[in-house]
Amino acid sequence: MNRLTEQSRALVQQLHELLSSTSWFGRTRHDQRVVYLLDQIRNQGEPATIGLAAKCLFESSLQIKIAASQTIHELLSRFSPEQLIQLSGVLGSSWGWYISESWDKLSPQGLVALLVDSQSRVSVLGLLTFHRSGYVRQEAVRLLASDTSGEELPYLLIRQNDWVEVIAIEAQRAVNQRLLPSNLPHFIRFAPLVVRLLSFRRQNVSPVVRKVVEMLVHPARDSMLTEVIEGSHAEVRRQVVQLALELPGQHLARVMRHGLASTDPTIRLACAIQVCMIFSGSELQAATVMFQHDRFMPVRREGFRVETVTDPDSAAKIWRRALLDSSASIRELARYTLGKVEDFDAGAFYRHYLAENGVSYVAVSGLAETGDQTDVATLRSLLNHPRPRFRCMAIRGIARIAKDDASGDLVRSLWDSSPRVVREAKTQLKPFVNNIAGETLFEIVSQSGVESSRRCVLQLIFEKGKWQSLPWLIRIACLDDDSLATKARHLVEEWFSPPLCNKVFTKPNASERRAIDAAIEASRRKPEDKFLERVQECLEPV
Repeated sequence: MNRLTEQSRALVQQLHELLSSTSWFGRTRHDQRVVYLLDQIRNQGEPATIGLAAKCLFESSLQIKIAASQTIHELLSRFSPEQLIQLSGVLGSSWGWYISESWDKLSPQGLVALLVDSQSRVSVLGLLTFHRSGYVRQEAVRLLASDTSGEELPYLLIRQNDWVEVIAIEAQRAVNQRLLPSNLPHFIRFAPLVVRLLSFRRQNVSPVVRKVVEMLVHPARDSMLTEVIEGSHAEVRRQVVQLALELPGQHLARVMRHGLASTDPTIRLACAIQVCMIFSGSELQAATVMFQHDRFMPVRREGFRVETVTDPDSAAKIWRRALLDSSASIRELARYTLGKVEDFDAGAFYRHYLAENGVSYVAVSGLAETGDQTDVATLRSLLNHPRPRFRCMAIRGIARIAKDDASGDLVRSLWDSSPRVVREAKTQLKPFVNNIAGETLFEIVSQSGVESSRRCVLQLIFEKGKWQSLPWLIRIACLDDDSLATKARHLVEEWFSPPLCNKVFTKPNASERRAIDAAIEASRRKPEDKFLERVQECLEPV
């Protein structure tokens, strides 16, 4: 908000220097130049220039005052609601934008002299509602309250939370007078400021928001309601739907239908939570089906919950259907719920489903989550599946069931052509990486034709710890692949640099030291290798 483009910065600098001139010689030309620069600043439309425009309000020339008023009007019209809220924090002499001494010493009686242009009168008063002086703000609010164009509304909405109580009360009175159906379009226009009233703590002005929502849910204004729910401001549409669902009345079913059609998952979730209280019969059943096919997991979860509440006799059947949901969280919830009401074997369920219906990703995921040793062969057969996500799930299942015994299958997966599969294998191997021979990992790094695989395995070698990883990192650091070698050298340097060098207090045992020395000798290609010399220097104290 305080930043300027180079072009605007140049205009501001020119105007500042022009206003600093105290000579009366050539005054007409001076004023024309100021007006011209104000017009240029207005065309740029950058919020950060509003302070300098406000300074021009106190010039003696009526022409400049009018141009300044019009510039302020244009700039404020481009302010977003968020920027308007921040405006009071950047107008002042102690910090933020410094305007002028005349601005700081402005009295309530001096406001009228600044209102020289009828078209920009509301904008100038609106800017004055952010003045540091409570007396000035109060007078600006009083004058704004007499305007009924709707342009005054954002400033009155903000002043309802003024830290001076008398100003807040006067602004609240003015806003309450405007809570009429005829003014609803203005409240919708400044909806972000209306919704923000719910977060005010100094003054309780939430009834204003509720009154606006009450007017909005009237059947005659359904098009406005639709416009708000489909609007781009997420906080506005969510709060409006939430408040509308809390209000009693015949509008609830209509709001619910709008919510079901919303692209906002938070709105759909709010509707799913309350659907039982609003819909019934076939309409509730249709909504439940819609929820269970929603892309947003919490909405699908509510769909299953609602169906079990409305049809408790079929709860077991419903949760069995949830066992095949694409979300692991919903599958886990279904297993937990079924386990409370019966002796349920989830692994057997997924085995039976795969046998009856063939391979499906959801069923494979369920088997990976719940299977036992008898399912390892099935999961192992999926390590050659053409789709990477099946191979990833098989890796996850084998690692969960076989644990340490899964290392052979997982190491073979490190050769996979899919980066996704390699990353999954690396993740599952981390807990027992020290059980994997360094030669095995080094072979993959030096021979694999997949770059992503080589980098993942290099990181896995690093995970083996300082003294076990150094022999292999040194060898890799001297390979012909410059990119990989550079990465390996960085990893070696990490072991001997803070913070890792301060976290490893052990010393290499005899076999580890021999392995490191052998790696250095095997990697030496010329008598003076600076990298290997630095490694040996770091090892000397050890």
